[in-house]
Amino acid sequence: MNVPANLKYTKDHEWIKVEGSNAVIGVTDFAQGQLGDVVFIEIETQGETLAKEEVFGTIEAVKTVSDMFMPVGGEIIEVNPKLVDSPDVVNKDPYGDGWMVKIKITNPAELSELLTPEQYKELINAYDVWQQKSFMGKKYMGIVRTTFIIDEKGKIAHIFENVKVANHTEEVLEKQ
Repeated sequence: MNVPANLKYTKDHEWIKVEGSNAVIGVTDFAQGQLGDVVFIEIETQGETLAKEEVFGTIEAVKTVSDMFMPVGGEIIEVNPKLVDSPDVVNKDPYGDGWMVKIKITNPAELSELLTPEQYKELINAYDVWQQKSFMGKKYMGIVRTTFIIDEKGKIAHIFENVKVANHTEEVLEKQ
């Protein structure tokens, strides 16, 4: 999994590259891989100042739509124009041409709350291991949703798996 060392990350799978008082934001390689083929991106927040963890847009893949969250507070100063005609650039180059927005950071102190590349690798590695251990030998037709609870040190404290199966029942699994 590609996790560049010069970026910071969120538990929601956004990355941020700081450039002075501005920053570039996108979704991680892991996120685009989980989404599948990206077909549409909607970002209508240019010119707005948003708080940390506020939704700045949505990303739509063939089977799902996901919100994208601000890693830190800031004013959206530019939206990637390539996303209009070629949203699949996110699948091809999530850390390069597939960036989402550029912002003017309003609270630089929030940068210290983000995950380091090592912490983010631990997060996505835990996801992979947990998926394999929880569902090995079981077959489900449905949607799996994974929720991570991150402690103040950026470590995974809890992992919750919700499985919606074809007959509309739900099984909840927890690992601490």
